[in-house]
Amino acid sequence: MSHFTKHGKRRFSRRLTPSLTPGNYIRRVLTFGLTLKELPFHILSKMKVTTNRKCRIYSQAIHFFTPDDNLITTYRLPAEFIPEVDRLCADKRKRIMSGIRSHQEKKESRSHQKYLAKQGKRLFKEYIEELRSRLDPLF
Repeated sequence: MSHFTKHGKRRFSRRLTPSLTPGNYIRRVLTFGLTLKELPFHILSKMKVTTNRKCRIYSQAIHFFTPDDNLITTYRLPAEFIPEVDRLCADKRKRIMSGIRSHQEKKESRSHQKYLAKQGKRLFKEYIEELRSRLDPLF
């Protein structure tokens, strides 16, 4: 569970105005935020971030965490990085949201479609047989 350090809580309330509760916001930052490894080199070299702390970039800000996910502090990103970082965050969110559906669910879906196809064939055969049995006495 994520928490705030005393300093982190003050910085969070002063520098950011999220619409979510602080706990939910931190969970989103940790889930959907970009790590330093996911940033392009030209952004990373201009930012000059050198830290052994866990940090994530999300919602036009960079967030620094302790190893046990407590927010230490947060800073706004420079305006020149915001469009590209927003695009990268949106791409990561799409990848994560599309990956939520596990392989097992996809497999179950495929097997269910096969089952429905077999059931459709069986019902169609029964329907044809029923039509033949009703129409044969008439001719």
